[in-house]
Amino acid sequence: MVREAEFDWSTHMLPYYDDVPNAPLNSIIGGASFWVMTAPDRTDAEYAAVAEFFNFISTIENARRWHVESGFLPIRFGVFEELEAEGFYEENPGADIPYLQLTRAEPTENSRGLRLGNMPEIRNIIQEEFELAIQGQQTAQQALDNAVQRGNVVLRAFERANR
Repeated sequence: MVREAEFDWSTHMLPYYDDVPNAPLNSIIGGASFWVMTAPDRTDAEYAAVAEFFNFISTIENARRWHVESGFLPIRFGVFEELEAEGFYEENPGADIPYLQLTRAEPTENSRGLRLGNMPEIRNIIQEEFELAIQGQQTAQQALDNAVQRGNVVLRAFERANR
């Protein structure tokens, strides 16, 4: 975007209501995640390979490179502070916003992050149901009820598949 945009733009912290107690809070992380699922036919060698991969991507060098080149958050303590001291964020305005947004306050019970099987599918269901409410095809309550009902079907399928 920095190279190709034909307009001025910038990044900023997410807005918040200052009348909410303890605002601003940290936001929850979203996006890519790695999950290791169990299955009856998984071998010790497969789990060892997963552990080796996680160790590889978790090195300071790789966490730093991935953050600098992709914008993903650094998953190792100290990488942000090291890059800040080197002037990386001064040279790349806005690259620090996601980290600052996530660390702006002590996490609460509701801002620690989500653990929800098949989250992308459930998010699509919620968006579909809300869209129908916005279009006047159902009430807000119907949208919420439908999202719960459809989301629970997805959760039960996830539960059965991952026992």
